[in-house]
Amino acid sequence: MNIKHIVIVCLLSIPIKGMSDVYIVYDLSSEIMKQEAVSISKDIPGSKNILIGNPINDDKEDSIIIAIGDTAVEYSILERNNSCIIATYIPRINYYKLIKKYSLLSSNDITAIFIDPSVNYQLELIKQLYPHNPSAITFVGQEYEFIRKGLEESSKEQGVSLEIIDYLNDRLMFKRIASERRASALLTIADANIFNINNFRSVLEVSYSSGIGVIGYSESMVKAGSVGSAYIDFHDEKEKIFKTVDVVREKGCFSMPESPERTKILINTKVLKSFGHISKSQEKIREE
Repeated sequence: MNIKHIVIVCLLSIPIKGMSDVYIVYDLSSEIMKQEAVSISKDIPGSKNILIGNPINDDKEDSIIIAIGDTAVEYSILERNNSCIIATYIPRINYYKLIKKYSLLSSNDITAIFIDPSVNYQLELIKQLYPHNPSAITFVGQEYEFIRKGLEESSKEQGVSLEIIDYLNDRLMFKRIASERRASALLTIADANIFNINNFRSVLEVSYSSGIGVIGYSESMVKAGSVGSAYIDFHDEKEKIFKTVDVVREKGCFSMPESPERTKILINTKVLKSFGHISKSQEKIREE
C-alpha cells in the first residue's frame, strides 16, 4: 500500500518545570494507556501513577492530574479534590460530553489535550485532493449543536462546501451516503457512536461505491482504506502534555483545550489512484 506522510508544524521537546504534585490516572483495561502512563511518568520526576479505583490524594491546591483516556478523565472528575485536571488522549467530542454531563463548561479546573486534530486540517486536505469540487458531507449527532456550529464555521473559513447531516443510525447513514451525487468526500469526525471499528468497512464500501472519498482522523483509518487522514500521534500528544503541565504550574489551570501543535497528514495513494482522477495538486501532495 502506497502511503505518504506529511508533517505540519514542528514542536521541540520541552522539559518539565516546577515541583507541583502530579498524579497520572489511567485505566488498566487499556494496555496502550498503561504504557503511556508509564512513559509520561518517567519524564515527570516525582509523579505518581494511579490506577482507576484507587484514591487520588490530591490535597494540595496546586496538584495536577494527568488523566489518560476517556474513562480516566471521568474518574478524575468524580474523585479529585483540589487538582487541575489535564484530560489527555481523548477526542474533543468525548471531552465536551463529559464537560456537559458534569456542568463544567465554566470551570477553570479542567483543560484538555485532544487526540483528534482540528477539523481545519481535514478540510484543507479535501481542498487539496479535490480542488475542482472541494465539497463534503458529514454526520453529527443531533444533541451536539456545538460540534455542528464549529464545523460550519471551519468549512466557511476553509472554503469547503460542507453538508452536515443528522446521524440517527447506521442504516440511514449508509442510505444517505449511497444517494449522494454532489460531494467529493465524506468527512469523518472522532465520534465512536457514528464512526467505529464495527461499521468502518461498510462506511468505506458504500462511500466508494458512490464515488466519494473518505477523509479520516487517524493513521489506522488510512491503513484500513480511507483516502487520507489528518491525525495526531502519541509522541506529539506527549510533548503537548509536558508543555501544558509547565503552563499550569506557572499560570494555573487556565489553559484552553486544544490539540498538539503538530498534525500529520497521511495519504493513501493506492486508493486515490483507484478513483482514476489524480490531479497535479494531488501529485504534489504525494511528492512532498
